[in-house]
Amino acid sequence: MDFQAFVSWCFYGLIGGCAVYGVAILAKMNTSIQDLNVKIAVVIEKTGSHEKRLDKHDDLFENIKKNRGQNVC
Repeated sequence: MDFQAFVSWCFYGLIGGCAVYGVAILAKMNTSIQDLNVKIAVVIEKTGSHEKRLDKHDDLFENIKKNRGQNVC
């Protein structure tokens, strides 16, 4: 085996190793992004629930103001 063929073999090995490493990194990123999507969906659902509760409290407060006939705020 001559030196030129050896250098070419090492170069292609290095490129192949980088490609395998890149695919492994992308696979980890995919898993991480899926976990992040689940966590964001939970936060969005909780925010919607809190918004509904605040709307209920606001309606209740408005009803109390109307029934008492006072300006509370």
